[in-house]
Amino acid sequence: MAIFKRLWQLKIPNKVVFLLWRVFLDRIPTKRNLNKRQVVIDDGDLSCIFYHGMEEDGSHLLFTCSVAYQMWMRMVQPDGDCFGSPFSPEEHFWQIGGLIKQWGSVVWSTIIWNLWTQRNAMVFEGQHLDSNQLWERILYMTWTWLKAYQKNFPWSYQQWQANPGLCLQ
Repeated sequence: MAIFKRLWQLKIPNKVVFLLWRVFLDRIPTKRNLNKRQVVIDDGDLSCIFYHGMEEDGSHLLFTCSVAYQMWMRMVQPDGDCFGSPFSPEEHFWQIGGLIKQWGSVVWSTIIWNLWTQRNAMVFEGQHLDSNQLWERILYMTWTWLKAYQKNFPWSYQQWQANPGLCLQ
């Protein structure tokens, strides 16, 4: 599959590549996946940790949940124009790559990584969601990875933080 070939070529930390591989295979331990494997959830509640109105599965948690969608919009469509909500992680990956030609794969990877680590901090450490702090972590990590792994990434952190959408064009 083309997605796996592209995945293994990404210049990002290996632990993130492994997480993305599991996302594409729908093998991340969301509440829905754990329930399907008959793992008992403490309180039996399968709702999303970010937004309690929906069941926590990979697509909801990482793409369509209001928290996730807000992060995607802030990065790829800062002017507020909407992009579609694909039905699979693979479709989403290629869509973001189309919107952000040169560095889209890295941007996509950092958003997924940060959403997943934020979810785990809330589940396992009892942390509360701070959307602004999550956004700042996404911005910093994306800039760090682009600066470290992409020789032609010219932007300073101040420029990046002020307008990542402009830097990605």
